[in-house]
Amino acid sequence: MPRPIAKDYDQKRQQILTRAATVFAEHGFDRASMAQLAAACDISKANIYHYFPSKDALLFGILDSYLRGLRDRICGLDIAALPPDEQLHAV
Repeated sequence: MPRPIAKDYDQKRQQILTRAATVFAEHGFDRASMAQLAAACDISKANIYHYFPSKDALLFGILDSYLRGLRDRICGLDIAALPPDEQLHAV
């Protein structure tokens, strides 16, 4: 039987993404190792692989999370009544 997903799965996943972004920023994506990422997250490498199958998947998760937030902020703007130049400025 498959292992059930923990109640705090999404929270832990987001925490890993946040800390991985810091490690990537400090060391560069190519030089950051999964061992460094695990140490920064205070978890084992095996635990990171439970959430992300690879370092590339971590990077994709960071970018996806950031771009979703950006999209949500832009889509939440009430700019329909503004002229195009002001819409662009508001964005």
